[in-house]
Amino acid sequence: MLLVSGRAHRVAQRQFRPRALLVQSSSNPDGSAFSGLLVARAILSLGYELHVAFRVPGPMCDRYEQIGCLVHVVPHENWLASHSARGFVKALLRLTRGAYLFGRLIRRLEPAFVYVNTIVSTPAALAARAQRSPVILHIRELFEEAGGEMCWPWVGGRHLVRSVVLGVADRVVVPSHAVLANVLGDSTASCRLVPNAVDARFFGMSDADRADCRRRLGVPDDGCFIIGVPGTLRPVKGHPFFLEAAARVGALDPGIRFVIAGEAPVSAYGDFVRSEIVRHGLGSRVYLPGSVPDMRDFYGACDIVCVPSRSESFGRCVIEAFASGRPVVATAVSGITEIIQHEQTGLLVPYGDVNAMANTLINLRRDAAFRQQLASRARVIAVERYHECKYTRQLTGLIQSLVTKRSSSSAIRSGHVE
Repeated sequence: MLLVSGRAHRVAQRQFRPRALLVQSSSNPDGSAFSGLLVARAILSLGYELHVAFRVPGPMCDRYEQIGCLVHVVPHENWLASHSARGFVKALLRLTRGAYLFGRLIRRLEPAFVYVNTIVSTPAALAARAQRSPVILHIRELFEEAGGEMCWPWVGGRHLVRSVVLGVADRVVVPSHAVLANVLGDSTASCRLVPNAVDARFFGMSDADRADCRRRLGVPDDGCFIIGVPGTLRPVKGHPFFLEAAARVGALDPGIRFVIAGEAPVSAYGDFVRSEIVRHGLGSRVYLPGSVPDMRDFYGACDIVCVPSRSESFGRCVIEAFASGRPVVATAVSGITEIIQHEQTGLLVPYGDVNAMANTLINLRRDAAFRQQLASRARVIAVERYHECKYTRQLTGLIQSLVTKRSSSSAIRSGHVE
């Protein structure tokens, strides 16, 4: 009898597991990377050996490894960051370079499918298409006319981008109707709308955790009322708008403090936010904890969560606040309007209307019963629509359907049909 050691047995098992490749552009602790973790867990639940390729190394690489992923770094550029035709030509050259690098990885791994978690990483989809690997492209971005951060290269560029996206992907996934309309123009047979989800751990929070959350966040638990702004420090998140409204709120109620999460990818913006805090006389009332390792602490520390963005492709912070049992005030923009039912599950204000934002925040601060009503209704919606379990079922069903269809097609082409 041949005895095989435990380690050798595990290696042998791993060799027979089908592989999958997830391409995740951001390796920073932001919405894209956390959403990617949910995708990764869904793929792992199907039994795949999951490889994850990041654009650059970063702190989230360890988080993916901790759940069982094998991490790679494949450098590639954002091909939708230039307004000019000349800049776009250069971007296409960089896209080709990225596709070459991804092609080497895909040839080595021979994955059953490639899941590209952002339109920025389209080079991976191009490489997968060239290798005849099934491709799922998950688009989470908006273009600038919808307030987003992606750029059409020129007037006719949107048609080229749409052709590329639909040409390289077997399935396109979007989190909202706003993304579908902005990026693709209309619905297509290959497109599926799958709203973002909340990590199941967010549903276990209670008000009893508030003091511990504030302590871990570095915010004094002195009985103050806290309004928090989650997310990252980026211009699209609307911090100057919020701080102008916060100055008016603070003048009416000295007992209110403000917490703004996130680190600025570009230090100049972080400096600008800090200068705005000083300019509005909020220096002693605003806390900047930086990147929060566990956002449950952030939501747990807040009495109201405010999302003042000028644009959101979906609004992941909104549904995390829902699940955490915190009332939400947000701007009535793009994807957020598909989540919040005004005065039922949250409150919506026009982006840029400082008076409306200030009045809404101060009125909600003064009405504890209404805060509780909003939070309770929102948590029910979070369980029904945005729980990780439902998200996993939708993604795994999509993946299994695609892989099965491709396997059947391959068998027909090769003549191996019983």
